[in-house]
Amino acid sequence: MINVIKKYFNENAVVSIYSDSDDTAVFEVGYINTYNDYEVLLSSINKRGEYDGYILLRIEDIFHIEANGEYEEKVEKLYSIKNQKHEKLEFANDEIAYQVLDFAKENNLIVRFEFEDECRCGLVDEIDNNICTINSINDYGKSDGTAAIDIDKAETIAVDSDIDQDLKLLFESRN
Repeated sequence: MINVIKKYFNENAVVSIYSDSDDTAVFEVGYINTYNDYEVLLSSINKRGEYDGYILLRIEDIFHIEANGEYEEKVEKLYSIKNQKHEKLEFANDEIAYQVLDFAKENNLIVRFEFEDECRCGLVDEIDNNICTINSINDYGKSDGTAAIDIDKAETIAVDSDIDQDLKLLFESRN
């Protein structure tokens, strides 16, 4: 799969990436921002062609990638028409997960860790070894304590998704 990812990265193509083998109708769409042998960081675009943050996927979970189809072309065209932009994230080494979490912390962006049966989201407080401590925010934009998360156990890590942008607005409006 790494050769396919490299190809679409070099072409700067909008891709649909499928990584949930339990629900094959679920996929992520966007540009490949960066990748290594283990992870791919997608500049995520929602179905309306709008900025949807970033999502980090494990390459071992990816089982299907599509590009140049009608759906990808539609999303790309809307993204262009709406003049949407993602910051190109360039990292010093191959540890994408840690660096994207640092990016989220520096920019005060909500991070969402997704696991098989649950997810946790919040603002990054600390990253130490494989553990990321977040100030949790619930579905209503309220502070919900802290959570220490094993970064390597997360199936995906999303940063600044459209859902989380709304949570951040709710959270900030309470203060």
